[in-house]
Amino acid sequence: MAYDYGSESLGIRNPFKAEGLLRAVRGLLVSLLGIYPLLQVVSLVQQDKTLAWIYAAVGFLLLAGGLKALGSGIAQMMRFFVGRSVPTSLAPNFSKSERETAKLEQPHYKSIDLEEMLMGRKNKTFVEPEGFISRMVHTLVPKLIFLPYPLRNLAQRFAGALIATAVALVAYALTAFVCLTGLAGETGDILLPFFSFVLVVYLILSWRSASTVYRKAEKSIETQGNLKLAKIMAFAILAPVLLGLAINFLLQQREVQNAISDLQTSELQSFAVMPQLLLVLLFTAMSGVFIFLLLKQRTAKVQAQTKVSEYRANWQENIHPRELFVNIDNIVMANRRYMEIPNRVYRELTPNLNEQSESKGDFNGEVMIET
Repeated sequence: MAYDYGSESLGIRNPFKAEGLLRAVRGLLVSLLGIYPLLQVVSLVQQDKTLAWIYAAVGFLLLAGGLKALGSGIAQMMRFFVGRSVPTSLAPNFSKSERETAKLEQPHYKSIDLEEMLMGRKNKTFVEPEGFISRMVHTLVPKLIFLPYPLRNLAQRFAGALIATAVALVAYALTAFVCLTGLAGETGDILLPFFSFVLVVYLILSWRSASTVYRKAEKSIETQGNLKLAKIMAFAILAPVLLGLAINFLLQQREVQNAISDLQTSELQSFAVMPQLLLVLLFTAMSGVFIFLLLKQRTAKVQAQTKVSEYRANWQENIHPRELFVNIDNIVMANRRYMEIPNRVYRELTPNLNEQSESKGDFNGEVMIET
């Protein structure tokens, strides 16, 4: 948003200060967690260089993510500049005094949308959800349709991640059945640990994408369908069989056969996926509870109004049309300001005068201004 200084304060304080503090604390903790494996690299180099490189990579990733979160959190705690241009315009602003400011704004509506809502007594803000998951969420929480788009999208992402988690667990059970019953061939015992690792990584990525905070104003409702879930089920059934066939085909080569034999005799089967899986599910449950409580408190404040604020009047006066437009533009609208905030002109006044002889003729014009 643009910042235009005004002597009158709007009384808007920094709404991101508390969030910035929590983000800075999180960044500090993650940075400390990243420093610990980096300190262990020196002692591990002499023992196992591969393990040392793994510790170094994990440490650098944690340290980079922690410093990024720490910096963004501190930036959110700084002064929040609120000028006369807050809040942003509903539609493109054509006011001559706000030309530069209007270029920085990203309005949601157009002037024709505002005209349809004012004259047609309708609201285009409440968009119908699309997709199976989206409709299910709005069915369970009817007031969700009245919330802002970012909150609606967050609820849909959370529900989609929750259903994707359940489907992934069912898919993993199907994968384990295919591998343990011998449908994947003799290599099923080495495919199951691989898919266990894929399950944990998939759950982490799914919940990370669902919990991403978007700071830009979201102008549309996302679609959450069941096509993604069908792909997961198909992958769970076909992937072990196809990989087993591919490995059996590659077993005809001596090098691949020796590598598979080494994997079968190694401790790969003892890969414990349950601790990582329980940890992911624990954090999933915690985040789900917090999101549910916050959305419940927000929906409790919703009071959808269907009334229309409208005033219609007729005025008859024996004056020249130019005087009418000059009076509206320079006297009436110029004095209608609140705390020095400039008027927003969504449709410029373009009068169409058809002058004729003997003081006859016709005129028309439209103007749309927010005061």
